[in-house]
Amino acid sequence: MGCRAAGPGGRGAPLSSLWPHRPLDRIRFDLTPGLPGGDCTLRWTLTTDGELPSESTLGHLRHRLNYLINGRLRRSYGQ
Repeated sequence: MGCRAAGPGGRGAPLSSLWPHRPLDRIRFDLTPGLPGGDCTLRWTLTTDGELPSESTLGHLRHRLNYLINGRLRRSYGQ
């Protein structure tokens, strides 16, 4: 499975927030290709133009992202 860019400049259209109470939060996905014909690595970064979250809120945001990206995505591929 190879890597593909999100679109021109690697940017897609804005989507709704995973957290309605934090509409300025964004998730950036960076894909790094591996060997030709091999897998790629995925790194996600949470950014905001709003107020910085407290440590407690940040822990909740990270947990939710890990569950959605790492847990549910892997299960959707049978892993």
